[in-house]
Formats: sequence, C-alpha cells, structure tokens
Amino acid sequence: MKQAVVISLILFLAVSCGNREEKAFDSFREGIRLIHMGHQDEALEAFEKAIRYDDQQPEYFYHRGNIFINRQDFEGGMESYRKAISLDSTYYDAWTNMGTAIYYQTGDREKACPYWIRAHKLGKPNLEDHIKHCDDFHHGMIRH
Repeated sequence: MKQAVVISLILFLAVSCGNREEKAFDSFREGIRLIHMGHQDEALEAFEKAIRYDDQQPEYFYHRGNIFINRQDFEGGMESYRKAISLDSTYYDAWTNMGTAIYYQTGDREKACPYWIRAHKLGKPNLEDHIKHCDDFHHGMIRH
C-alpha cells in the first residue's frame, strides 16, 4: 500500500511538471504570436504567465525584456536580460540587448561595450558597428 502511494505521488509529480512546462511553452508561443500582431500588453501578460509556470527558460525572460525596452522601461528590460543571462550565460542575444539597453538609458557606449563584446565573443554576428567604438576593440583585445 505504501509503495502504491509513493508510485502514485511520483507519477502525479511527473505529470504536473510536464503540464507546467507545456503550459509555459504554450503561453510563450502565444506571446510571440501576440508580438507579431502588435499586441505588446497581451504579449507581456503571456510571457509573465509562461514565467509563472516555468522560471528556468531564458527565452521567456529575454522576450519579456524586449517588451520592457520597447516601452522604454530600461530597468525592467535589464532585469529581464540579467535573469536570462543568469540562466544561460552563453545567450548572446541577451548580452547584446543588455548592452543596448544600457546605451539607450545612459547614452554611454563604454558602459555598454562589455556586454556587446561578450556577445561578440560568444559568436553573435554583425556586432562590428557596436564594438568598433569600444576601447577594448581598438586595443586588439577582441578575438574574431
């Protein structure tokens, strides 16, 4: 009897986790669809819902950050990008957008450069226009 209860509990937890991940992904896809339709408020709600179901997916935070930046909520955007980076330190799009958010907020390219350089080192293409003004770039510290 005790073994049956343990097995039932394990099955319930496995199904529950799977359902949460599925619901999270469905909400995320809905958010992407809403962005393409120009419905940013509803897309933000969908990304928030995805995060409530599964807060371990960097893409969910990245896309939420993009909406915040579009609203000129730079702090919200940077917080979302930081979370995405903490979940996946190789997520070069989050590094790129973090640098861009810092630049837009402060107007200081040098503060943004470390993020752009990191994204470049991780393989992000087409960042030359961003990093060509960075001190480290001119001192030969960037590997191509």
